[in-house]
Amino acid sequence: MPFLQDSNATTYTLAHLNGGSFYLTLYDANGCDVSTPPVTIAPTLLIDKDKNGVVGFQTGYDSPRNRSVDAR
Repeated sequence: MPFLQDSNATTYTLAHLNGGSFYLTLYDANGCDVSTPPVTIAPTLLIDKDKNGVVGFQTGYDSPRNRSVDAR
């Protein structure tokens, strides 16, 4: 599934992604592109307490996670 960022930002964050291998294609202002080898991102493990103070672990699509790519 492609994601597109159309701005001058040097960091792009994708939320709610499971871990895996991703390929990045970056374009400059002239439309020239460069692609990366696969970028492997491990899934996030969320450790949190519920309202009763019980510690729980969450993984998978429903757990909050952000992935950032810094283009600098």
